[in-house]
Amino acid sequence: MSSDLNRLMASWKQEWGKVVRGKIDKKTNEKLDYLNNQINEQWKKLGWEIPKGVVEKESTNEWRGRRETVSLVPITKQDGEITSLMRAVELALAPGKKVIIVKDRAQMTAVALMTNLYLFKTLNERYKRVVKGTATGATTMSLRMLWGLLPSLLTSDKEALELVKAIGIESAELKQLLKMISKVVTLDDYGWTKESIETDRQLIGWEKMIPYTYREEQWTLWKYLLRDRKRLISPMSEKKSTEEILRGFRNKTSKLIVAAQDWGVGSDGHGGFNEPGYDPFSPDQVVTLNDLTLIQNITGFLRPEERRVSMIFRNLAAEKQIYDLNKLKIEFEKELKAKVSPSYLGVTQKQWEEIKKHYLEEWDYLNKIIKRIPKQAITQGVGDSIGRVMFHQFMADKPHKARAVERVLEGKIGREAPATGLRMAPRVVFLVTQNSAHYLKDTDKYFYLNLDQEDTKSFEDKVIYEEYVRRGKANGKNNWQLAAELNEQVESVSVWG
Repeated sequence: MSSDLNRLMASWKQEWGKVVRGKIDKKTNEKLDYLNNQINEQWKKLGWEIPKGVVEKESTNEWRGRRETVSLVPITKQDGEITSLMRAVELALAPGKKVIIVKDRAQMTAVALMTNLYLFKTLNERYKRVVKGTATGATTMSLRMLWGLLPSLLTSDKEALELVKAIGIESAELKQLLKMISKVVTLDDYGWTKESIETDRQLIGWEKMIPYTYREEQWTLWKYLLRDRKRLISPMSEKKSTEEILRGFRNKTSKLIVAAQDWGVGSDGHGGFNEPGYDPFSPDQVVTLNDLTLIQNITGFLRPEERRVSMIFRNLAAEKQIYDLNKLKIEFEKELKAKVSPSYLGVTQKQWEEIKKHYLEEWDYLNKIIKRIPKQAITQGVGDSIGRVMFHQFMADKPHKARAVERVLEGKIGREAPATGLRMAPRVVFLVTQNSAHYLKDTDKYFYLNLDQEDTKSFEDKVIYEEYVRRGKANGKNNWQLAAELNEQVESVSVWG
């Protein structure tokens, strides 16, 4: 990163802080517009500008006097079709808001990884170190696993050649780009404290309880790149209160400029743990989680010997956007009157008949497990993140996220879905799989990735998360356990020697 870009980003961060804290006026907006234009000029010098075949269109959506950033719109439907990964990377790194609809998670992961690597490659000419922002949750799990696997894959000539062919960056340069990552900042974590850990240990009755934390999962995946736990910055520690944890996190991130930040989306439209009802330009904060989020994340709190919780309740809550367990039960009992299984529940007719007979048993099991999950979390605010991050990439997949995707991309910017605030970021790409895009209406504004399957085969081979999920379902393992098992297999090899 050039010193000019660093200086401009620092000024942007200072001015944007006024937006986050509601202290904005015409003068601040004008200065932000000026800084945004100057930052875009620096990006052009680095080689990233609006690609050919694309036009700009300004949106009327605004929040606190700030208009939604420029969207990139295909000139024609044909121009909206992307036929190479590099074309997708060029679009992703261009200024403004872009929406790229991809076939599946493998393509989403391929674009996300390559976009980061090519951004780092550009910055490497002027800047020796970068800070990477990583998301939590299932949507970006395969991407995080791939980052963790890259060092060990590069130790094998055969696998390194496959990666070089897929990514288009020589093996030696790829190693150098990985070494650029000086710190990784995680997006959020549960509000575990010393007191809550002890309380939950007694409540659950485990003799040896390790709280499910994203910090531990992230360290398991990133340790081969970072090598030092202090380089992983997470809003999680064993302090006395969540407020102390938040203060410590803010102190660590206050002076950081993050090169690239990943985001996933929750079933209720949250980004990070910024739940509906919170300001879309919020600062880093302590939040209270709603019941839909707790249901969505329930798998991480199962004991190894426990069976998985049926996802029918999550799917119904996500489709109807129900955030309260009592309201969910009332709505589900209405659905039970249907002779044919509602398609959005994701079960066969035979399974539906069984569910109707035993749903109370499943409901009681859900309530038993959900009590284990902390009701508070610490998260980066969308507002503070926009201030400190150069480039954002938002990812969404799975049918039960479709309503959330619709609200985030096409809904009004506001508290109903705080992740809508990301649309105001100066440089952001939304990567959305086909199965989570079926409620989107403004289809003429979006790009479509249409690749020969061979183009992402190397990534599919490397993103072995799906294989571990299949194995995990059979053995009742959660994401943290799967990640640990994965890393045990690569622990003996490392790009660092």
